[in-house]
Amino acid sequence: MCVVRRERSNTPLQALTLLNDAVFVESAQALAKRVLSEKTGDGERLSHALRLCVGRTPTAIERERLAKLLAEFRTLSDNSPDGVAKLVGDHKPPGVPPADAAAWVALARTLLNLDEFVTRE
Repeated sequence: MCVVRRERSNTPLQALTLLNDAVFVESAQALAKRVLSEKTGDGERLSHALRLCVGRTPTAIERERLAKLLAEFRTLSDNSPDGVAKLVGDHKPPGVPPADAAAWVALARTLLNLDEFVTRE
């Protein structure tokens, strides 16, 4: 019988890989582009993004926290135009401001690093 269980470790290798590996960065860029292209409005996009990642709709608290995090990412993106281009790469959907696309990429990276996404219990 298969049991999903993660052993504790004092090394951050998995976290570093999930945050910095090129495949995960490109996956986050593609997820952000898909969400921005398929839905309109932050509420619909947040629900769609979480549904794509973990297969369920967000709770009210999750939606509120994700919206707050998205707002923080937008502020950071507005203050760092050089970093925006690097974060978005070639995955900017047409008609979306670069800073907004970068904020969605950052949020997608967060969703792809959720324990619920990584372990799929």
